[in-house]
Amino acid sequence: MIKGVGIDIVENARIFKIIKNNESGFLRKVFHETEILKYNDFKTDKQKLQFAASRWAVKEALVKAIGNKFINFTRVRVEAKEANQRILKLDEHEVKIKGNNEIIEEINKINLLIKNEKNEFLCSISHEENYSTAIVIHSYLP
Repeated sequence: MIKGVGIDIVENARIFKIIKNNESGFLRKVFHETEILKYNDFKTDKQKLQFAASRWAVKEALVKAIGNKFINFTRVRVEAKEANQRILKLDEHEVKIKGNNEIIEEINKINLLIKNEKNEFLCSISHEENYSTAIVIHSYLP
């Protein structure tokens, strides 16, 4: 059963400017540790840019698919499910904020989604010269 759908499109030039100004800061705030390793393995700036922009788009699409803006992007990674199929994996989120019950409640909702193995987050990513786009489908397997 489909629980939510999210889509995002990113202008690659916008991500290029961010990376150019503060590459390591951007990577630490947006990428899962395994994605940072993959990013650093790319040989050309074009490959790095397409990877970074598409990962930004998929994480923004995830926010829309689950309707929760408190996703910690560094706890989300794209993995291969089968040939040419991608799935999002989410690691448990830490509650580092004290006193803001609304934020704590939203983070706890994310953790409940993660812990329930019947939730699946499929994604598709595409990019070309100027834009990267991604769609995420949040499905619940009965």
